Formats: sequence, structure tokens, C-alpha cells
Amino acid sequence: MGWADSSVQGPGDEFQVDASVANVPLVSQFDRRRIIGFPVIYFLVDVFSRLITGVSAGFEGPSWAGAMTVLINMVTPKVDFCKRFGINITENQWPSFHAPKRLLADRGELMSVRLGNDIVDNLGIDILNVTAGRPDLKALVERRFGIIKAKFGDFAPGFVKDKFKDVRGVKDIRLNATLNLFEFTQMLIRAVLIHNMTPIRDLRPPPEMVTEGLPPAPLDVWNWGIVNRSGILNQLGIEKTMINVMHRDKAKVTEKGIRYKGVYYRSPSSYKQEWFARARRGEWDVTIGMVPFDMKYILLLDPHLPNGFEVCQTIQSMIDYQFKSLFEIEELQEANKQNVAAANNDRQSEVITHESASREILEHAVKEKRQLDLTDKRCKTEKTRHIREARTQEKAAQQQQNSILGALGVNTDASVPPTQEIPPNSTYDDNIANLLKEERERRKKESDHGNHKDN
Repeated sequence: MGWADSSVQGPGDEFQVDASVANVPLVSQFDRRRIIGFPVIYFLVDVFSRLITGVSAGFEGPSWAGAMTVLINMVTPKVDFCKRFGINITENQWPSFHAPKRLLADRGELMSVRLGNDIVDNLGIDILNVTAGRPDLKALVERRFGIIKAKFGDFAPGFVKDKFKDVRGVKDIRLNATLNLFEFTQMLIRAVLIHNMTPIRDLRPPPEMVTEGLPPAPLDVWNWGIVNRSGILNQLGIEKTMINVMHRDKAKVTEKGIRYKGVYYRSPSSYKQEWFARARRGEWDVTIGMVPFDMKYILLLDPHLPNGFEVCQTIQSMIDYQFKSLFEIEELQEANKQNVAAANNDRQSEVITHESASREILEHAVKEKRQLDLTDKRCKTEKTRHIREARTQEKAAQQQQNSILGALGVNTDASVPPTQEIPPNSTYDDNIANLLKEERERRKKESDHGNHKDN
């Protein structure tokens, strides 16, 4: 038949997974001024049809943390996946959401013994590792990288056509970084959709397909192979797949929420059981599962929960972290630490100056108080007897000092209208009493005059 692997009989017999550094530098989703380098693309390719059955982009190198994202995408209905990135498709345009019988990968991607066993035992997928020095065994998936990357070249700023080279006198192409990870993934999805519908020239389809007039495009080979070779493919639930492949870590329950990498989450159980109120008396750790390329959600893993897990969502105050990758969150937090350290270093001399001045103020006040204590012979009762009056005088002085009218240039020192002079031998309180008496008499006369008119 001319297939690269004669052991496969139809779609779903074997998928190949591999990672490759993309040729396009990206900027941060938090701040486009921050260049974060080249992302890593993961592909899953069906050996029989060459259909790309899973894709992801992030900043995890060849490792389990990176491979698990594409394994979750593998079983995700692509209509829902594309919708998350603002792309509307039909199931016929990308019909794969199935698990293979075998998974061929490098040892770098699937080295986790525990999670590897979970895939074999709980998901029923056999894992095959490529022998060292035999990249030809994964030629199909590696060829897909070249095809997809080429589709970026005409319009992606900073695109590198060949290998990365440092040439003296040539501008660093990373300075042309324009796309963020979300936008890059949108373009990646578009490139995959184009690949899946485009006939492959060096692919020789089964003779039956040729006689039926079908082109050797991955979509056509996939659909034909399911009907004529494989039959119903293995379907795994997203949640079941996530539980068995996702990265696990510890998060801490605090009064603000379930904290992981500086981001706070909440779940139905944490709300109903008042975890955050209890955490004020003492914080505790919980086991969580997470997907590095999207930190909007994490899973709370607990065997006492109905399904053994519960979805935790970022709280409203952390909305800026939604749809951000773990790499970007950690990179932002590290940058913030560096900013804090730099600020502390730059302003240390000013801090020392202010602290020194504060000590001088305190020392002066202590010295003045000690000198007064030497001459003040009043008892404790006498010293505290007039606190209220002293407070009133201080408050009046403060109001006078902070007066808005005073700031506008209005004379606020006059306690009475300028036409009325205070007798030189009268006290302040007597003057106030006289003014109040005159005001009452004036109002009474006006009232009597009004009543006389009414009569």
C-alpha cells in the first residue's frame, strides 16, 4: 500500500507525538512590550491518514508537562476547542476526538512512570518509545512540523525560515515579535485545518479510494478509513483523560482562596464548606491537577469527592490570569520580583534618609518631654483632667490650619463680621454669648413683626 508503517490497518491504530520549537517569537499576553521567545508546538498525527489529531502550543519543552496538553486536546471535540479561540468550525472539518491503540513518542515526552502506567492501565493505550538514534521512525509527525511552519512564513513577524543563526550586524529577529500565545494558537489552528484538507502528494491512498474518486487528503483518508477499515474508534471522556495525564501539584487553601502560583481559585466544595473562613485559623495543602497552557481552571483532586475531583475556577479578582499559561504567570511573577528588588536597591538611600530623619524627630520629642517632666510637678489626675478641653482646642487649630477657605485666601481669623468689634475688656466666651443673645432678639422681633402683619 505504500504506507510509512505497514503495521497500521486504519485510522486510530497508531498516533505519533512530537514537539518542535516554532519559528515565530512571541510577546507576553500580559504586556506586548515583553518578548518571551519562541513557543513549543506539539502535534499528534494519525499514521494511517496523516490527519493531525491533536495540537497544542506553549513553553514547555519535550516533557510530560508539555505532552499531556496535546493528549488532552486529542480527546477534545475540536468544535469546542476551536470555539475557545474564536474559530467556528463544523465537526466534519476536524472530526478527530479519539484515542489510538498505540502511541509512539520520544522518551523525553513520556518519561513519567506513574502517568505512563495510568495511560496504559486506565486509558487502554499502549505506549511505544522511539529507539535512540532513530528519528526516522517518527518521520510522519516531524514532516507535519515543516508543513505547518511554512504556512506562517508569509505573514508572521519575526518568522525564521531556516535554523536560528546569530549573524553579526543583523538585527535580532526576536525584536520583531508581535503575536502573543493566544493569537499564535489561532494561527496554528488555521494552519492545521488547511493541512487536514489539503491532498498530500507523496501519499499513495488505497486503490479503493482512488477508484471512488477521493483525493489523498488527510480528512478524506481518515473518513474513508473509518468506514472501510477501523470502524468505531475509541472515545475517552475529557475528564477521565485529564485525571490520568495531567500534571499534579500542591496548592494551599487560604482565606483569599485556593492559591497556586500566586493565582487564587474557588470550587463548589470550598464555598459550601466555608474553607476560606476556616483558613483564617490555619492554612492547609490540597492536591490539584492542572494544564500548563491554560490556568483559568485547575482540578481539586480528592478521593472523597463524588468523581474524585472538582473543577476550580479563578476568582473574579484574578480575571487577568484567565487563558494565560503557567509559563507566562511564572514569568510575570519573576519579573515582578526583579522589579521589587531593583526598586528597593535604587531607593535604599532615600529610605535610609527618611528613617534617620524619623529617629531624629523622635529623639527631639523625647528630649523635650524629659525637660518638661523635670519642672512639671502636677499629679496624674491633674495632668489628665483637661484632656477634653485640650483636644477641642487642638481640633479647632487643626481645622483652622486645614481650612479650605484659608487655602483660597479668605480671612478665617475673624470670628464675627468685620463691622462688629469685640470690646477690648471682654472675654471670647462673653462675646459669643452677647452675639447669640442679639441674634435671638433679632429673630424674635422679626417673628413678632410677621405675626402683626398676619393679623
